Amino acid sequence: MRFFVFILFLLLCWNCSNTDHSIGALHYDEIDIPVGSPYLNRYYEGNVWEKDCTLYMTGFNYFNYSIDIINITEKKAVKYIPLEKQGPDPVSYVKALWVEDSLMLIKDFISFLTLDLHGRILSQKPDAELDADLQDDTYRMSGEGVHVGNFRYFYYNPDTRTFFYQLFPKSRTWGKYAIGVKFNLDEERYEALPIYYPEDFNYDFIGSTLGAPQFCQHDSLIVFNYAYSPDVYSYNEETKELNTYRPRSRLGSCATSLAGYMNTEIRNRSKYELDCARYRHLFYHKGAKVYSRVHSDEKREGIRKMYLMILDSNFNPIVEYPLPECFAEDFFVSKDYIVFQIKPDKANPEEILRLAVVKLATVV
Repeated sequence: MRFFVFILFLLLCWNCSNTDHSIGALHYDEIDIPVGSPYLNRYYEGNVWEKDCTLYMTGFNYFNYSIDIINITEKKAVKYIPLEKQGPDPVSYVKALWVEDSLMLIKDFISFLTLDLHGRILSQKPDAELDADLQDDTYRMSGEGVHVGNFRYFYYNPDTRTFFYQLFPKSRTWGKYAIGVKFNLDEERYEALPIYYPEDFNYDFIGSTLGAPQFCQHDSLIVFNYAYSPDVYSYNEETKELNTYRPRSRLGSCATSLAGYMNTEIRNRSKYELDCARYRHLFYHKGAKVYSRVHSDEKREGIRKMYLMILDSNFNPIVEYPLPECFAEDFFVSKDYIVFQIKPDKANPEEILRLAVVKLATVV
């Protein structure tokens, strides 16, 4: 009996790693940036962007309630933009953030905000206009309507000036609701995605970070996935086709059990959710025509192993890299770079922001 179980285990592992892509050694530049007060040595919300051969990083400073801009190329903090919770330009909180060149895009508790780099609000789109834009009162923000979603997985495409984010139904008849909406800055209106939650999800799972959809968009494709599974889905807005792809890792966990989450006692689900294996959303690098994605193993003894996978335009894995244990789970991606933050430790003074900068050209 034990021999049978062992053979079954080997078959399952082989099935999860039955792929012929290569395993590589990651090359990156470790950069230390002096960041005295009011800056931080780690940011949880932000982005990176490139301008005039210079790489910048933006982060929300929750301690000083500001937006901080770091010049990675020149290794220095360059701008500190205080926000107001009250007054003529109020920002109730920073749930999602994108900064590029001279524009800040912020999702707070009640609306989308466009601001200049002085913190002045240029435009505002209230969440309460969702049902009017969609012309469907089932998407109202009151009663058994919807919440706007898990902004841990917010996505913005600067090429189309469009946001994508989850809709979380308050009603337990979740199957009739779109998984998310898109909001175009130029049109200033919401549009529901013609994609719906899988039937095997349940209400509680949709509300977790494991069941929240994660988006990516380019050309006519909306690409999305769920954090609990390595599976990838693409919806073609021109042909209306929805396809499923199953890229598999040679290094990490196969997937988190959907049944395992649902069968876990409610009081223990938060820990289950925090500790389980997870797959982050894909980023499309249009110059190289590849996707990048980070995924991680189940956390064991406080340590979670992470991996970087590069996939071709058909979602076939090309190469996979194990990531150093010093890399934090908060990272930012631009068209040519992937920037990981390095965990602060006793050897890392509070006045130093440590980054690991990966050039896309070195991993494709």
